[in-house]
Amino acid sequence: MIIKKILPLLLLILIGCSEPINKVDLNYRNEVYYSKDTNQLYTGKVVSFYPDGQIFEEETLKNGKANGLYKVYYPNGQLLEEGTYIDGISNGLFKKYYKSGQLESERYWKNGRSDGHWKFYYEHGTLEKWIIYENGKVISKSPFFSFF
Repeated sequence: MIIKKILPLLLLILIGCSEPINKVDLNYRNEVYYSKDTNQLYTGKVVSFYPDGQIFEEETLKNGKANGLYKVYYPNGQLLEEGTYIDGISNGLFKKYYKSGQLESERYWKNGRSDGHWKFYYEHGTLEKWIIYENGKVISKSPFFSFF
């Protein structure tokens, strides 16, 4: 009985502590990632690299889909974008940064649909424009908003 309670906990610890695998070492089919040469959905940390070996992106997959924090980097290692996925669907706040490290935009997602107050900034930090979404539909936007 006690083994049944401890085993799932040990599996979670092993997955959380495991070294990331290179995303190219997985098979992608039917919109999910599988362990190489198997039909086993992959769960664990994954990374992708630029040709020079610098990290391009890092994320965690659960049952073959993005689940948790997702990060993308510029070739120099500076953070480009970060956000959260749940079962392969964007959820919550996504932030994008200029190469200088200054915040470029804040975008909110709910179940894969744009939702909430999206803000876009000039590189020097002041607000350039904004748009408000509700369940994927534009509710309001700043004057002279040139796209969407």
